Amino acid sequence: MREDGTPFSAAGLIWRHYGEAAVQNVPGPPDTAQFDAQVGAVIDRELVRRIDETDNGVGRPGDALGLAAIVEDLNPAWDTPAFGDRTAEDTAFLQAANLVQAVLTRRIEAVRARLAAEAAVLDAHARSTDPRVLELDRKMPWEGAVFAHVLPVLYAVYPVSNDNWMVDAMPPEPGSFAQRLPLPEAWAGLRDAELALASGVPDAVFAHSRRFVGAARSRKGALMMARRAIEIGGKPASI
Repeated sequence: MREDGTPFSAAGLIWRHYGEAAVQNVPGPPDTAQFDAQVGAVIDRELVRRIDETDNGVGRPGDALGLAAIVEDLNPAWDTPAFGDRTAEDTAFLQAANLVQAVLTRRIEAVRARLAAEAAVLDAHARSTDPRVLELDRKMPWEGAVFAHVLPVLYAVYPVSNDNWMVDAMPPEPGSFAQRLPLPEAWAGLRDAELALASGVPDAVFAHSRRFVGAARSRKGALMMARRAIEIGGKPASI
């Protein structure tokens, strides 16, 4: 039984005892072993717990795309010759085991990457010159960490593969298409020389017409865009 009274299924009990070891058996990038215990806990909360609930008929009802439902679909249909055939059922079981292993492996990799990104964002924010401008050395998921730790970020600056540096505006809440502080209206839709003139940033590349993202050709230029946007923008949406 879980602490809140939710009964364990067989999957939950197995994960309780072997989950962290299972995580450790999925190779990750260097210096990510520190996240193994957290990865195991996240997968227990987000995935294994749902299996416990489904198997015990408690909590939220399962959906057609849930893991338990997809595994169940691999059983031979009642109106086919395979139904009741031991060999066919064993084959279906192995297919289900391979599917679950693939899903679990990918989920471990995804959660590990998410936690590594969160740690990198917190470190970068601590080193950023202005707490309102998150300075990243590479592109990574960053908004989740900002929300989770209630950081006062208005813009994130990071390099992309075409050698430009992006200036991303922070949304006010998860899933929102708005921004805490949009890029200045006078920059909207401008590119290159026109944007450089309007913004005062010599290597400015573009500002999206909807003002949620812009770019410059250098880190210095991107930081300048973010800082000038803050100077011009006034009071942001509440953080």
